Amino acid sequence: MIFGLLRGDFNATRFIKEHRGNPSLREDSNRFNAIINQFSLADCHIGGRCFTKSNGRIYPNMAKLDRFLVYAPWDAKFPISFVKGLASDVFNHVPICLITNNSFVVLRRYKFEKV
Repeated sequence: MIFGLLRGDFNATRFIKEHRGNPSLREDSNRFNAIINQFSLADCHIGGRCFTKSNGRIYPNMAKLDRFLVYAPWDAKFPISFVKGLASDVFNHVPICLITNNSFVVLRRYKFEKV
């Protein structure tokens, strides 16, 4: 059984919504998705970010190239894990951090009820 995760700048997007302004990135999507499916990997959601790379121009090319891919046993051990994009003024890629705190508590919204 394989247990672990992969993190990287994969230079490929999975879906059309993961890039803006650079149609050449679409060509590798099918191949990238096939590899992810072949090895039964799950793509960790990045909260608060649509893109992880920008060329910084007035009309920028942006894409989600950086990600964490995890195997099912890893995902089962850390079910509440999530990825957070960090701030960066220096790089054209957003640094990403995987948070695996299993004590993370989701607070429910307060709901008013008629009595």
